[in-house]
Amino acid sequence: MTPIIVNADDYGLVESVDAAIIALGRLGVVTACSAMVEPSRWPIAAAAFRGAFGTGGNGTPEIGLHLDLGSSGVGLPRTLVRAYARQLERGALQGLVDRQLDRFEDEIGAAPVFVDGHEHVHQLPRVRDVLVDRLLARYRGDAMPAIRICAPSRWRGMKAALIGVLGASALRSLAGAAGLPTNSDFAGVYDFSPSADLPALWRRWVSTSAGPRPVIMCHVALPGEVAAAGDRIAGAREREFAWLSSPGFGQLLESLDARPIGWRGQGPATRCVSPVRQAP
Repeated sequence: MTPIIVNADDYGLVESVDAAIIALGRLGVVTACSAMVEPSRWPIAAAAFRGAFGTGGNGTPEIGLHLDLGSSGVGLPRTLVRAYARQLERGALQGLVDRQLDRFEDEIGAAPVFVDGHEHVHQLPRVRDVLVDRLLARYRGDAMPAIRICAPSRWRGMKAALIGVLGASALRSLAGAAGLPTNSDFAGVYDFSPSADLPALWRRWVSTSAGPRPVIMCHVALPGEVAAAGDRIAGAREREFAWLSSPGFGQLLESLDARPIGWRGQGPATRCVSPVRQAP
């Protein structure tokens, strides 16, 4: 059986994203979700997660921290320039990482099962060093979070390759030296185009996933709210939810003998073969 971690990004962004992730989590489609804790609605989002799946964050789906540098008020292009020019101030980064870990723990009641980054910022120069340092300073043993490595094990397109070269190899080396768990493969990157063939993409990602802990990320939302909020990938989120909640997705997993699991190797009791009922 092929194991895959189906990781939904951006939990906590808006209610329609949260509702979609919770719906897919209840059916065992999504086995991990990455939480944004800086938005003011984070306590509400965390309460919804606890209500659906309990406290501690160690069940299915597992919940991790989606590290976000957006609170600094600097856009991604400028952040990339500053990161590679080594202009991101270490003390400020330490404060940001600790604040977000604190906010996560305050609401979930446990350490994040894993850490990744919004727009993959966790792998950038200096950010990755500070992140690993703070995880080692804060956690021990079973509480130590895993780190998502955004490097595909094989060619999965130019966009995926570009994301990987922004620091995935260096982060993998840091995590390995520190004894932090990492994923064995990474997929789910595409152009968010309305013409994207999601069934074909997922067939390719699942059938070529490598190792015991491959991550396939997704971005989902129920229709309506996220589009009204002006989210630039709102349409893609709604299309991904429609695909992942369809009987076709469960049938695809059956045909490939694949099963969603969490970072710690546990998965739902049954495979997903049924469509999701949309949350009210």
